[in-house]
Amino acid sequence: MGIGKNVKLIRELRGLTQIELSERTGGVASQAAISALEKRDSSRTQYLNVLAKALNVSTSLLLKADLKPSEVEGEGIEAWEEEDKEIDDAFVEIPEFELCVSAGCGFSNGTDADIYREIEQAPKVRYRLDFFTSRGINSSYCKRFKVDGDSMEPLLFDGDRILVNTADSLRIKDGAVYAINYNGELKVKRLQRKMNGSILLMSENKAYPPEEISSDAIEEGRFFIIGKVLEKSSTYGFD
Repeated sequence: MGIGKNVKLIRELRGLTQIELSERTGGVASQAAISALEKRDSSRTQYLNVLAKALNVSTSLLLKADLKPSEVEGEGIEAWEEEDKEIDDAFVEIPEFELCVSAGCGFSNGTDADIYREIEQAPKVRYRLDFFTSRGINSSYCKRFKVDGDSMEPLLFDGDRILVNTADSLRIKDGAVYAINYNGELKVKRLQRKMNGSILLMSENKAYPPEEISSDAIEEGRFFIIGKVLEKSSTYGFD
């Protein structure tokens, strides 16, 4: 049994249609993509992480051979509703995170706990729920990070906070700003995918020349996209 059959098994145990599962991924995995995956039962998919989150299971469970329904039940079914995160019907709270550098390059098969650590002393920030729903974004995928350094000035200053949609990590929109992990370090850059499979990292500050990430570095797991930057919070000039 490959990933496709595992997705179908868990989806049906959750009582979800393919359309409903697609909606849980924030539209990253379309209904057509889910249908094709289930039919061909591939052993690989670019949607592994978002499907695991949407189904409330680990990526290792989706990769498991001969998966049995009892093993899925053992994972537990968590409520998908965002009630626990909502202050009221109109707002959600987004906490601030840092990278768990010790996790190394295990993003593809790791869990959120392996990669991100919530900063307990950092205050959670309220966002209007319609900020996300109007953009078709599931707020549970969003995290805040602190900007370090001046390479993105004047767009982002040292100490700014950015809101990142971690579900938007598979497709690169050329020139858009993304949070990335390169060799265990959080960076924020404009990205451009090149024809040879490499990715160009571009800074706003002209003192920092573009940096090319080879396809080998990507395949080795030394580089991955955390997510697309949606918004910034800045106190620059008021300190």
